[in-house]
This record gives sequence, C-alpha cells and structure tokens, in this order.
Amino acid sequence: MITKKAKYGLKAMFYLAQTDALTYISIQEISNKEHIPKRFLEHILADLKKSHLLKSKIGTHGGYRLALSPDKISIGEIIRTLDGLLEPESCLKQEGAEICEDCQHVAQCNVKNILNHLLTTTEYVLNNTSLVDANKKSLTSM
Repeated sequence: MITKKAKYGLKAMFYLAQTDALTYISIQEISNKEHIPKRFLEHILADLKKSHLLKSKIGTHGGYRLALSPDKISIGEIIRTLDGLLEPESCLKQEGAEICEDCQHVAQCNVKNILNHLLTTTEYVLNNTSLVDANKKSLTSM
C-alpha cells in the first residue's frame, strides 16, 4: 500500500516525535536506531524538509527535528510528501477514469462502490491521525 520510502519516513518521523522538540538528531542516529539505510534516509529527510515538516541544522550538533508539534503532523501528510496521492483503482480516478471492461453499469458497480469507500476511509484515517495519535494507538494495541 505504501512504498518503503514512506515506511522509512514514518519510522524516522515517529522517532523524532519521541525526542526533545528542540534537539536536532543526526541522520546517523536515526539510521542506527530505526535500521534505515543512511543514504536512503538522507533523501527522505530532505523531502520532508522541503515540505516544511522538518527543520535541519548543519554542524557538529546538527541534524533534523520536527518543524511542527507532533500533534500537528498527520500520517497522511507524511505519506503524500513521500509517495504522492494514494492511487485508487483506475475507475475511481477523478481524471482519466477508465471503465472496467467487465463493468456493465458504472453507477451501480458494487466493486467500485466498496473500493471508493475503502479509499475514502483510508484517506480520512491517515489525514486525521497525527504522529501523537499513532504513537498512542500503537502503545494501546499491544
């Protein structure tokens, strides 16, 4: 459903959300703690910085930190930054929608309706779940 880039980006953001908000964390530390290849992580963090989700500082005590409070950063925003929009089935796309060759009645297609519901629900959950919410849910579900 999401790429390895987005998965690693989420892991890095969760790690940063659990650290002191004003402390810059080195790429090496994030890479070591979250088992993310350093070169790949550099590109991921640069993309998150361009989207104003991270701040960076160069130097001995440099690194990255969240640009916003973790309760203001949604999981959906992170995934969209790294992967783009969730790709729906071709018949659900707003532009360039394709009619399935086996679909007789597009407006009454139950498969299309359930896939549309799944996409809408997924987007809602991702957009309304912050880094803080996700950390709370992972702790309570164990």
